Amino acid sequence: MVRIVAALVLVVVLAWSVATPSPVAAKAAATYYVPDTGHVLSEPFLSQWAARDGMTTFGLPVSEPVSIDGRATQYFQYGYLQARSTSTQSTRLVQRKSGSELLAALHDPTRTVAGRRVGGSRTDAMFQVEQATEPYRITGRIESYYEDNGGSDRFGEPISASYVVFGKRVQWFEFGRLQWGLNEQEVDVAPVGFELARARGVDTLPVERGRLPLFEARRFRTYNGDGTIPEATGTFAPVRITIPKIKIDAAIEKIGIIDGVMDVPKNVWNVGWYPTIAKPGERTNVVMAGHVDYYTVGPAVFWNVRDLVPGDIVRVVGEDGQSYEYAVEWMRQYNVVTDLTPQVIQTDIVGDTGQESLTLITCGGDFDPATATYNQRWVLRANLI
Repeated sequence: MVRIVAALVLVVVLAWSVATPSPVAAKAAATYYVPDTGHVLSEPFLSQWAARDGMTTFGLPVSEPVSIDGRATQYFQYGYLQARSTSTQSTRLVQRKSGSELLAALHDPTRTVAGRRVGGSRTDAMFQVEQATEPYRITGRIESYYEDNGGSDRFGEPISASYVVFGKRVQWFEFGRLQWGLNEQEVDVAPVGFELARARGVDTLPVERGRLPLFEARRFRTYNGDGTIPEATGTFAPVRITIPKIKIDAAIEKIGIIDGVMDVPKNVWNVGWYPTIAKPGERTNVVMAGHVDYYTVGPAVFWNVRDLVPGDIVRVVGEDGQSYEYAVEWMRQYNVVTDLTPQVIQTDIVGDTGQESLTLITCGGDFDPATATYNQRWVLRANLI
């Protein structure tokens, strides 16, 4: 028999007093320290690095932001980003052709190291930068790697023939260099960004972390969904949520946190979203809640949420149709009195997850007529795909 009750959704109402600090997810920062290379990744480079699938396209930073010819510049393992102009009004960055530039630097007959001229008019393939009469061919293992890992979109066009040097077969491209050891199987992407920084005398020594948050690569990975919906490219305010498996297609209602108490949706068929915690696209934990049932209605919007299992899909849609698609990671049941301490709520439920996540909360367990609430909460965590 269906219980027709007023189902309060959020745990904080009865778990502690209104004097408890409001639960707030740790927003994704604008500046991070990258311990693997000892450098800082910050705006304006951070967002544009992330938008270009940074881990694959650029790798990790190998310098601090510097000024090159009056333009903001930062070097990474596989390349570098630079402001289009010297204007302080614009932070638009472009990916420079690091492979072409490094090859040209190595070929430059006036290049000096420690005051001695080391450049020369080289003619072998290693230093060939002049335009060939025919396009350079890509063959063998380099061709396979090139085609399987982004091709011209990632590496650009070939700017040299392949050749063997120091036991490696090497070929240069506009944005990089591919190489493999003759006694090895794997093709490597050469660190041309790092090499170019060193060739130009850019400081690549590690810096101190200070109090900066540590960089987590999973927060900035590229998301593609499963092709069902158009993927959003930035932050947006969600207006609708759909969960195909349990036939949920509901409007999203903005709700707040008042005096430390998380509010609930006014409409039992709406899903409540806490914009002060996070919005989709901020690379952190988006938190929503919904009624499981209601005393004048019966089963409500989240009645069947407990039936979801890992891998099930949740879609969140913005007003203009831009969307995010999440896959369920886990579903857990918490006892209000014994499990839901302020620390658990802050860290495990509404806190920063280190990646783009969605947390859904509703009621569960037994209903207590004396307090007009359930004694447990269902919490679902899903991650962007």
